[in-house]
Amino acid sequence: GGGGGGGGGDGGWGVPAAFAEGEEGEEGDEEEEEEEEEEDDDEDDDDDDDDDDDDDDDDDDLPVRKILKDGNFVVESVLATNLPTGPGIPTKAELFGGLNARRNNEVSKDDLSQDLEALLNTGLFANVDANVTPKGKNGYAVEFVFREKIWPGVQSFKVKGATALPPDIERQVLAACRRQSSCTVRVLATMKNIIEGYYTSKGLTFGTISHFDGMETGDVIAHVIEGEITRVQAIFLDDNMNQQPTGRTNPRVIQREHNFKPGQLYNVEDAKTALRDIFLLQLFDNVQVVPRPSVRDQSKVEVDIMLRERPVKTAESELEWSIAPGEGGKPDLVSIKPGGSVFFEHRNLDGWGRQLYGSVSTANFLAPQDDLGFKLEYHHPYCLGDGDPDKTMFKTSVFNSRKLSPVFTGGPLMEEVPAIWVDRAGAKANPEP
Repeated sequence: GGGGGGGGGDGGWGVPAAFAEGEEGEEGDEEEEEEEEEEDDDEDDDDDDDDDDDDDDDDDDLPVRKILKDGNFVVESVLATNLPTGPGIPTKAELFGGLNARRNNEVSKDDLSQDLEALLNTGLFANVDANVTPKGKNGYAVEFVFREKIWPGVQSFKVKGATALPPDIERQVLAACRRQSSCTVRVLATMKNIIEGYYTSKGLTFGTISHFDGMETGDVIAHVIEGEITRVQAIFLDDNMNQQPTGRTNPRVIQREHNFKPGQLYNVEDAKTALRDIFLLQLFDNVQVVPRPSVRDQSKVEVDIMLRERPVKTAESELEWSIAPGEGGKPDLVSIKPGGSVFFEHRNLDGWGRQLYGSVSTANFLAPQDDLGFKLEYHHPYCLGDGDPDKTMFKTSVFNSRKLSPVFTGGPLMEEVPAIWVDRAGAKANPEP
């Protein structure tokens, strides 16, 4: 197998013998081949026969290993030896996720040197070595061997970049770390768990520790990022969930329904509230709040509110006939005259979320003038302005109804009483939160 080197990741990486042979073979030194043939001719014939038998046996045992260009090789597996584990400590998957040495990847010596340097640059290890050994028919196993860094015991602890952490968190971290005689990766993980645990409990999901320093002197400083919002944007989607330039709804209608503001910290509770309140507008059938690191500054957060609008206009109609038991108890139509209603609505007048509803109803569409009724209703949200914390809505409606009086009717054995219609008409208006 090939041995590996650590330190700065620049040297000590041994090229496996198979690769060395492959590189020499590519040079095509014909003189060496001729010398080998002359040496074979000088040997005894009987010895040649024995050697040939031995060589045949050895060839059967050795796997056929593929030689790649420039001494590259295919990674069959990646192993981690002496890697510290525990809550808050980077896992193998997290450490190896961005490395060149990954299963089925073709890598070179320079690629592996870059991987060693990347692992050392985490600052968590005193040294990292890489061992390369044949595995399988054509692949090689890469084993990273870690040596944990040990610093002096923690004497003081401070947090930089925090605006939402209370002072007692620093004291809590220091008390937990002073129980250890030295500072190791596990001690740093304890600091990380306490601080990030607090952020998570408050819904500040982007609150994380970016890095530590000061371990050499025992005066440890944790640098944190808290997820400050730099931009909030409403993005409208079409029916196929593809982004479109604009929507029918004015962006201010969405803006007044959420608490995200540039300069404030992203909070998952604000996202839940935004989803609820934007859905209650009844303007959208799909709403998503998507936070992501800013392109310009990875420590900041950009919030995209993805929206797919519902149709703003709808109309419905209903027809009904009265049915009563007839001869033999079978259902029969009381009248062939159809009754019913027509309903229409506009949910988003002028793109400001103002709504208009209307309905017309009658018991006889063939003669609607007898009992025609209607209702028209208008809703104006935020009638006191966008900054109104009560979200006061102004509602107004006008209506009319015309029905036969159920009181003035003829009794048994009495003459028919002329039909008496009861007409009602009115309007009302009121603000309500």
